[in-house]
Amino acid sequence: MTADTIALLKKIAKQFGKSVRNLNGYDANVCTSPFHPERPWEILALPGDIFRHKLGITVAGHKVTLRANAEFVVAEIPADIDVELVSINRRDKLFQLKETSLRVPDFPELKVFSRSSSEDIKEFLGLPSLRQALGKLRLKQAESLHIYRNGPVLYSQPESSEEILQAVEAVCDLVEKLPPLDDTAELNTLPREFKKLFPLMRTWAISDDELKSEILERKSRKELAEFVAAVEPYFPAINEYLDSFGDRAHSEAAVALGRLAECAADAKIILGENQEN
Repeated sequence: MTADTIALLKKIAKQFGKSVRNLNGYDANVCTSPFHPERPWEILALPGDIFRHKLGITVAGHKVTLRANAEFVVAEIPADIDVELVSINRRDKLFQLKETSLRVPDFPELKVFSRSSSEDIKEFLGLPSLRQALGKLRLKQAESLHIYRNGPVLYSQPESSEEILQAVEAVCDLVEKLPPLDDTAELNTLPREFKKLFPLMRTWAISDDELKSEILERKSRKELAEFVAAVEPYFPAINEYLDSFGDRAHSEAAVALGRLAECAADAKIILGENQEN
């Protein structure tokens, strides 16, 4: 039986001199709450299913966000890494990855999910650093490691706070040994009309909500206003482009573009609140 994940999060928070914050997050990889049949945007939350708590800490120089619901503690380690999308032990539902016949050497029991069985995937699965990380993680049946180009995400069902931190350290060590991402080529897959936004993406296309909040809070009103002015005219075109994917998974560049727009929208809200005050 999984330990009290919220209590574990609070114990880690105390250890790092941090506080656990409130969250209202649905994660399709592990959440099973259904959607309202007539209002698909509305989630009919099951008890303990939605992620209600999060904690930001720094481990081995890496910012880490921990999220918890009644069953899982999820660790997100933001990083720009040059890897193909892959999930290990459970299918990634966000990007609709498919099960492959590939396996990590020494870990034949762990299923591998990807978009293809390319040589790049095979090379990644054969990395000694990945095998070393998996040896430390010892993934249980419902646990999984998801590798994205903006950083790995670990879904765990820990028994102790020590187990969480040891797992996070193992994933941080893996990140250090993976090649950094040169995102220029990926961004060039976007329509040319968005080219002027490329320089903004590295600073503002932020996947981690807590890190995004911290960055927005540190920016001056002038910086926020300039950022919003640069991105806001593209909102309609960005929405139209993202909608064009339909049921297909968004490309990494499209995801980054969406995050840029979300950050600009958040900055605009902050500017409005400051003006009211």
